[in-house]
Amino acid sequence: MTEPFDLERLLWDLRHDPRVVAAVQREPVETMGAYGLSHEEIDALLARDFGRLLSFGVAPMLLYFGALEMGVSRDEYYTALAAQTRAEGAERAGGEQGLEPRVADRA
Repeated sequence: MTEPFDLERLLWDLRHDPRVVAAVQREPVETMGAYGLSHEEIDALLARDFGRLLSFGVAPMLLYFGALEMGVSRDEYYTALAAQTRAEGAERAGGEQGLEPRVADRA
């Protein structure tokens, strides 16, 4: 994996340069590779694996705005991030059955 700078630079450019947005839409893998991103980072971006991208050390605001420029809606972004967080929590707790129900679910 590269330093998060390369990934953050791409996310910054997505927000500020329409030519980069067009290049990512036209040739995503090639464009991301030109920024020096690793296969792992490219895979995470293409899969919209925001939790994994954050684990690389990316600044959350850059990721959010970069995601918007890649066509991800605000709701999609937060839904995906919440789902990934729940899945990671379940995995750490030993599966879904190991999780305590939320307070709202107990009522």
